[in-house]
Amino acid sequence: MTKIEPIDRDFFSPFNEEACTLCGECFHNCPVMGLSIEESIEEMKKLIAGNETKRVLKECQSCHSCNFYCPENAHPAELILQRWNEKYKKEGLRIRGKYYMTLYPHYPNFRSYVMDHMPKKTQELVKSWADLS
Repeated sequence: MTKIEPIDRDFFSPFNEEACTLCGECFHNCPVMGLSIEESIEEMKKLIAGNETKRVLKECQSCHSCNFYCPENAHPAELILQRWNEKYKKEGLRIRGKYYMTLYPHYPNFRSYVMDHMPKKTQELVKSWADLS
C-alpha cells in the first residue's frame, strides 16, 4: 500500500509579491479558468497593481488551486481575496450575493421565495425543524 504524505504547503498566508515571478502557472493551471500563460501573466499584473481584471475577479471560484500550482508559494488566491474585499468595501455586496444571504424577513432571498410558495403543511414542517429541543 502506498503511503500518502501531507503536502508541505501553507495555503493561507498573505500574498507574497516579492516571491511572485509572474510565471503565469497559477491561473494557467486553474481548473476553472485555464488561462493561457500570457493571459495569466497579464491578469496577475493587474491584480498586483490593484486594477480590474478581465477574468480572474469574475471567474475565480475560490478553490485555492492557484496556491498549489504556484511554484514560488506566493499565495495568489489570497491576492484575489484581498481584491474582492477591497471591491466589497468600495461597492458593497452585489444583489446576487444578497439573494443567497439569510436576512429574511428584512430582505427576501431564494429560501424565503421557496418558503412563501410551499404548501402550508410543508411550511409548518420546515419551521418545525428549527425547534431543536
